[in-house]
Amino acid sequence: MKIVDEKPSKGTTPIETEAQRNDTTPAFASRLALAVEVSGLAIAEVDYTTGLVSLSSDASRLYGLGNESMSVTRETLHATFHSDDREDLLLRIAESISPTGEGWFATDHRVVWPNGEVHWLRVRKQVYFEDEGANKHPSTAMLAKAMLATIDVTAEKNSEEIVRAGAEFVRGVLDSLPEHVVVLDDLGNVLAVNKPWDGPIIENGGALDANSVGLNYLDLCRNSIATGAPHVTATIEGLEEVLSGLKSEFTAEYSCPAPGRDQWYRMHAKRMRSGNAGVVVSHVDITEKKKSQLKLQDSEVRFRRLFEAAHDGIIILDALTRKITHVNPFLTTLLDYPEEHFLGKELWEIGFLKDKQASMDAMQQLDEVGSIRYESLPLEDSHGEKHPVEMVANKYEEGLHPVVQCNIRDISERRRLEKQTLLQAAELSDLHRRKDEFLAMLSHELRSPLAPITNAVQLLSLQSGNESVLQKQARNIIERQVGQLQHLVDDLLEVSRITTGRVQLRLNKIAARGVVLNAVETARPLIDQRKHSLTLILTEDILWINADA
Repeated sequence: MKIVDEKPSKGTTPIETEAQRNDTTPAFASRLALAVEVSGLAIAEVDYTTGLVSLSSDASRLYGLGNESMSVTRETLHATFHSDDREDLLLRIAESISPTGEGWFATDHRVVWPNGEVHWLRVRKQVYFEDEGANKHPSTAMLAKAMLATIDVTAEKNSEEIVRAGAEFVRGVLDSLPEHVVVLDDLGNVLAVNKPWDGPIIENGGALDANSVGLNYLDLCRNSIATGAPHVTATIEGLEEVLSGLKSEFTAEYSCPAPGRDQWYRMHAKRMRSGNAGVVVSHVDITEKKKSQLKLQDSEVRFRRLFEAAHDGIIILDALTRKITHVNPFLTTLLDYPEEHFLGKELWEIGFLKDKQASMDAMQQLDEVGSIRYESLPLEDSHGEKHPVEMVANKYEEGLHPVVQCNIRDISERRRLEKQTLLQAAELSDLHRRKDEFLAMLSHELRSPLAPITNAVQLLSLQSGNESVLQKQARNIIERQVGQLQHLVDDLLEVSRITTGRVQLRLNKIAARGVVLNAVETARPLIDQRKHSLTLILTEDILWINADA
């Protein structure tokens, strides 16, 4: 229920005028009734002596009691009051009819119709006392009647409720936003602040809350200049341009020092499009985003250093257009072309691939496999000299955009070393062949003197009857050693077997005793020369072995 504090002028009532007191003719009564009908007032009269209320047809309709003029008890009328308004309304009625009371009141209250509809009524009530005379409320006056003038204000109240609900909705939306939002009028005065605004303003000059409504936001910004807050001047200028209508919006990023760290915010001021001019200023905490940006910048700096300092050529292509977007200094130096020679071209246009179709095939393979490798590509520099290179291309996503990175390695030195290795191998093969030829020739040359020596030993053996023991012993030694020498010469003749490690053994059944005696006999001169003593103990049994002696 709403109380309307509009007192009537002293000596008059809501329906009493000077003309009424001086004109009681039927014509005036008719005009008065017409005026009441035109004004939309519903009239009721309360008789406190009988306890009855006389209602006009409009009054009956407003209280939900019917559409005709009628008389009802006060209790019947009171029963139409809304339960939430009834107690306060009955108290005001009691105060108005008290001889010491005001004798009138005006209020808005609700009534409930029989069908359950709730309607708002605006009521003005004036109480009349029988012997009031010049004194309106003498304590001895006797209570007589009261007049009620009522109009239906349901539409007005519904409109107010819609406005109130709309305001609450807007407030709820503002308070649910994570951004710090402040609404300013054209002069920069604060009209509203949302709840998330829990600390910094744009220049860290103070905090805003519900108590900040009415303060001038630009003054708060100007006050923060004394604290040394950065970017304040530019921010104020941008806000002033939006407030004056020179700009529709303005955006700025700023740092807000905090204990132990810096916070970053993005301020966005936008002029409202409604008829009521004003500006909405929002502040978004972008600290984490700013940190990510700084890390990305550091990463880009490191990448750029690696890209430019790499001792391999690097080309970056747009995977969609197949055009070169970046090339590092190593490749421009290697081929002696400026960077502009490469940018905007496809690989086949700079000699990496045979033709455009080869380039398209390579890109298709990259789409399917993700990488491609070329072992040897001849690149021609600006002077016509060929540079053999190997290239490895990989496709990957850079953000949301696919790119191709080609790593190019100059293999000129490797090719030179490979040629040198092949040359050395050829030379070694020739030396090996010459060695084989030498050994073959040597074996033939050694066999020539061995034949007469063998014949001479055989001639000596024919005169064995005239030999002394020493001569016989010497002849046997010569015969054995010549046989061994012939055996070695035969091995030299098999050069191919020696080079492949497949020397053929000529195995024979021989006595182990003879092998030992021959070995001692061969070493005997050296043993005697060094004055060594060799004791040899042999078994009497013959031990046969299968060996190449």
